[in-house]
Amino acid sequence: MGSRMMHYVIGRTLAKRYHFSDSFLLGAIAPDVQKNMAVPKDVSHFIERDEHGFGDIKLQRFAQQYQRYWNDEFVQGYYCHLIADEVWLQGPINQQARQWPFGSIERDQYVDQHYQDFHSFNAILRDHFQLTPPTFTYQLDYPIQEIEPRFLPALVQDLVADFKDQQQPLKVLTEKQVFDYLDKSIAAYEQTL
Repeated sequence: MGSRMMHYVIGRTLAKRYHFSDSFLLGAIAPDVQKNMAVPKDVSHFIERDEHGFGDIKLQRFAQQYQRYWNDEFVQGYYCHLIADEVWLQGPINQQARQWPFGSIERDQYVDQHYQDFHSFNAILRDHFQLTPPTFTYQLDYPIQEIEPRFLPALVQDLVADFKDQQQPLKVLTEKQVFDYLDKSIAAYEQTL
């Protein structure tokens, strides 16, 4: 799935285009707080897995569960993140990984290189979009039950650290793939407006 920086770019682009608040932008990175909470990604990302371990994000389940909070910009940002991750899962980058079974050497190597490329893309995206590290004001509570708000500052600090990454030669991802992913994710969210 997309990196924190990729989600930040998607959220920032939409926030500027539609005049969304920083709450939307924080929501757009919030599902990744599961790493800081030390819980499985499946919970915060509404993932259901098949018998082979491959997962899909249940967007409709999220929409139904949080229907009464639908106008909350944090909830909308969170939904945007889930849409972008579903675009990633259905796209060519993830399909490459799906050709190998979980635990295979080939898959593990591909996934490792894929995550190494994320660090290079942090620098590429930072420079391309002229990004600066975000600062947020936090609330004590958010409507999303799958995350713990007290971990959001640590997630944001991880994103701020991503701004220090330097570009290295790419191993498996291409700039075209990532920029296409960003565009498709933005368009997919816009279709829900």
